[in-house]
Amino acid sequence: MIRVSRWQPAATGRRSIDRPEHPQPRPSRTHSKTSSQSATSLWGFTTPSYQIEGAPHDDGRAHSIRDTFCRIPGNIADGSSGNVTCGSCHPTHEDIALLKKCGARAYRFSLSWSRIIPPSDSENYARVVFNAIGPRVKYWITFNDPWCSSILGYSTGLFAPGKTSDRARCDEGDSGTEPWIVGHSLLVADGTAVKAYRDDFEQKDGGQIGITLNADRAEPWDANEEADVEACDQKIELPFLGLGIRFALASTPDSMRKQLGKRLSEFTTEEAAFVIGSNDLYGMNRYCANYIKHKDGEAELDDFVGNLEILMENKAGHSIGPETQFGEIDPSVEQPLEEDFRCEYFRGYISALVDAYSKDGIDVRGHMVWTIMD
Repeated sequence: MIRVSRWQPAATGRRSIDRPEHPQPRPSRTHSKTSSQSATSLWGFTTPSYQIEGAPHDDGRAHSIRDTFCRIPGNIADGSSGNVTCGSCHPTHEDIALLKKCGARAYRFSLSWSRIIPPSDSENYARVVFNAIGPRVKYWITFNDPWCSSILGYSTGLFAPGKTSDRARCDEGDSGTEPWIVGHSLLVADGTAVKAYRDDFEQKDGGQIGITLNADRAEPWDANEEADVEACDQKIELPFLGLGIRFALASTPDSMRKQLGKRLSEFTTEEAAFVIGSNDLYGMNRYCANYIKHKDGEAELDDFVGNLEILMENKAGHSIGPETQFGEIDPSVEQPLEEDFRCEYFRGYISALVDAYSKDGIDVRGHMVWTIMD
């Protein structure tokens, strides 16, 4: 897989499922920075289940929305799917040996819902997993990138299940409403899973649970233009803080409510009780940085970024950063392992994490590199 973005060093984190030989006792939910837990205490790698497991019919695995999505001509450029991968489903011991060889202290891996338990509600699925491996897992993430699942899956149609208002891509879908319904549902499902863990597993298993959101850095296209500066806040708030604030407080930022209005679902009293405070930890995914230019007039119905332009260069023509294309090695390169640029990429992020921990007092617990295989 190739990721194309513009890079600027900044802190990032990803979902962690740690398997230490001697688990540390679970700290209180009001965590404080200690000398024994530093910005690199959970150093490791991450993988996505669909992209590495293969074995699509083994172990009673049912079809997933990704299976269906990949079968539709045109959705995947080369027609590939998760049927053929690096085959991580069965030789798990080889993956663990590779992780140890690389010096990993943690491994963030996702689980295939359809392989573990065919279609079921989120709480039932969560309980099955908590029961099966709960004592060995000390860090849980309920959902990874719910913004991507809701927007890319139900607005642009680029991710499964591929719904969109663009009838050239899909025969059904409403980009103006469905993403926000899905986002709301994901937050409620998160709260439900967290409640189940805290009620019946937390005390005996001693773990922590939270969610992972994605956020990108935003800089004004014209730093002297107040509207561009405000647009940067809007860019961060609508996709990231919008979910984050709704997740933490079961309320909605004013800018989000102003643009989306009645398209946003309100939390019921029962839902709010599930959602508020449903985190012991927070995972942050970081993909890219952009210059942001404001737009005048009303936002389009299918707009999901805050009525603005997302650009790679600013008004003066300066690039936001070097382009990155991680994931493939060019076979024509004589020395493919001379990865100076990639090393600098990670060095910049890790340095920013250490600064956040040591200079800003942020309780950073670790860093997960995407990905050890794909």
